[in-house]
Amino acid sequence: MTDVRTGDTRDSHAHRRAMLAGIGGLAAGAFLTGNRAAHAGPLNPPAGPITGTGKTLTEVEPRTAINAANTPGDSDSTFRIAEPGSYYLTGNVTGSNGRNGIKIDSDNVTIDLNGFSLLGVGGSLNGIDIPSPRRHIAVHNGMIRGWGNDGVNGNVRFGRFERLTSTDNAAAGIDLVVGADCEFVSCIVAENGARGIRCGSRSLVSDCIARGNDGRGIDANNTSIVRACTSSNNTSDGVWVSSNSLVVECVSQGNGNHGVRLSPGCAAINNTLTNNSAAGVFSFTFFVGGVRIEGNNCVGNAQGVSAPDPGNLIIRNSAYQNTTNYSIGAGNTAGPIVTSANIASNSNPHANYSY
Repeated sequence: MTDVRTGDTRDSHAHRRAMLAGIGGLAAGAFLTGNRAAHAGPLNPPAGPITGTGKTLTEVEPRTAINAANTPGDSDSTFRIAEPGSYYLTGNVTGSNGRNGIKIDSDNVTIDLNGFSLLGVGGSLNGIDIPSPRRHIAVHNGMIRGWGNDGVNGNVRFGRFERLTSTDNAAAGIDLVVGADCEFVSCIVAENGARGIRCGSRSLVSDCIARGNDGRGIDANNTSIVRACTSSNNTSDGVWVSSNSLVVECVSQGNGNHGVRLSPGCAAINNTLTNNSAAGVFSFTFFVGGVRIEGNNCVGNAQGVSAPDPGNLIIRNSAYQNTTNYSIGAGNTAGPIVTSANIASNSNPHANYSY
């Protein structure tokens, strides 16, 4: 800038140089101050091998995908699992003539169907096949449909089958009667050509739906529990249990035979049994007895409660508009049958109601 009095520009240039030097000093000071606040640590790495901090693919997905490379099939299966481990589907599997979908040939196997479906075709075998005795098998979370034999078939001890939908198979939805000690939880078995679920001794069938199967809806071997299940419109019994078993809080409706059929030593407690072609509850004990029938509501069946053999305890049931509300043979222990005519005068806590 020129001095207006002298026209000299030298003082103006000196002033500018001084200003620039001051700005540079401030920036350098700020840089040094920032460096002191953001110390980056030592430049030399610690001793030892250098390793990554991320997860490997095996750590991200430690299970094994079911495919031709990992689980190649054989002459009668599309896929065959021959080693213990945890396996999963990555897509739907379509069956083929003369083959099972997945064959399990090892103990200690878990299969996650991962929401996908095993789709059978005409002439196919089982959706999941377990041909020889196996222990510790779990299958869950998927659909099994349209197989030429059973949806699931085999011999398993200590198994768990959960959140499976098995429908439209030529034979049973799930048939593991030759096994034992298994759980079936939240499964749907519908419109199969034979039983819905058939399971071995000491089994638990819980929160399952069996509908429209050609045979029994749920068929459980001895010392089993069937709990909180719905069984409807099957051509035979809604629920059948062998000796020393319990059926509790189930709904059995519109079946072609009995709603619940009991063997010696069994109990049917707090079930709702409606519109079955035979009895709501039927106890067939071969004169062995030991059956408890309590707290069931029987409506619109041919018979509400039927116990032709001796040795049953029949208390606190209710029966409405069955062709015959109660058919109780000699030698049974039963609470009095109370109707609207004598309900006011009866205070027996074990009474059975007919209305």
